[in-house]
Amino acid sequence: MFHDNNLDNPILLKLDANKDKINFNVSPKKKVLGFLAKEMKVLSFDKLNFFGSFQQNSFSRWELNAHLSFYVIQECVVTLEPVTSFIKSNVKRVYTKDFSSISEKTTESDLSKAEYEKFEETLNLMDILLEELSLNTPEYPKVENISKIRKMNEENMGAQGRYPETPFNILKDINKKNKID
Repeated sequence: MFHDNNLDNPILLKLDANKDKINFNVSPKKKVLGFLAKEMKVLSFDKLNFFGSFQQNSFSRWELNAHLSFYVIQECVVTLEPVTSFIKSNVKRVYTKDFSSISEKTTESDLSKAEYEKFEETLNLMDILLEELSLNTPEYPKVENISKIRKMNEENMGAQGRYPETPFNILKDINKKNKID
């Protein structure tokens, strides 16, 4: 079974004896990329490709194996210049119907390692994609050679030295000028 490219349509996972594989390939158009960029508070996404499959491993367990690749353009946290990053990631998720019995048998640290998720009757690709984008998008993007840019900025500061003018230094200067001899 192959799923279409529309992120608004959730993939329906039904528990049955037939262990079909559900393949998907998502390459969103500009309108969806704009929506994702707005949701993620980045300048833009480009060439986003999310493909893989859902496979039923047992009666109560499904597994998602996918590949995600995209370009993201963000503002540099230091200079505010646009920074382009290419991200490539493998996505693996396990959905289980017996989530409560797993959580009772294992400790909290084991659960975080296993990364099991509760099985729902439907899974929405948009939700999974947004979550993976937020996990993989750099939090603090910086332009290349940021140390050189910082050094140039320090040199351009000139006589002020390393520290910028503070309101207290300005008040001190005004106070000196207004003194009566």
